[in-house]
Amino acid sequence: MPNGLRFFVSNVVNLLLPEEMEKQNLVLVPGLLCDAAMWEHQSRYLSEAADIKIADVAHSETMIGMAEAVLTMAPEKFALAGLSMGGYVSLEIMRVLLASDQDSDLTSREKNRKAAPRKNLKLHCQP
Repeated sequence: MPNGLRFFVSNVVNLLLPEEMEKQNLVLVPGLLCDAAMWEHQSRYLSEAADIKIADVAHSETMIGMAEAVLTMAPEKFALAGLSMGGYVSLEIMRVLLASDQDSDLTSREKNRKAAPRKNLKLHCQP
């Protein structure tokens, strides 16, 4: 890394991470046909500010499967970044987390009402 860029990164890390503050958890999700090597540079230079975990989504065939794989390996509290397909997986993770958060806020009566089919809704499709 050039000296000027090293100085810049060091100052950003010091600005974002005062000495008394603990490191954040950062989960990085690679793009299609990519692996941890894709995030090597970011892992090396952000390791002072964050505990970095790189997701392995190559073994799942669906977005929800990839999201579940990431959530299984992720710590309880974390920041999330994804590139290309990893960005789509990150959006799916946020959708899953928001849906589970909303479900936990509902009372059992509201859950039953939410689960009940709505007969008055009709789907109109035209060829």
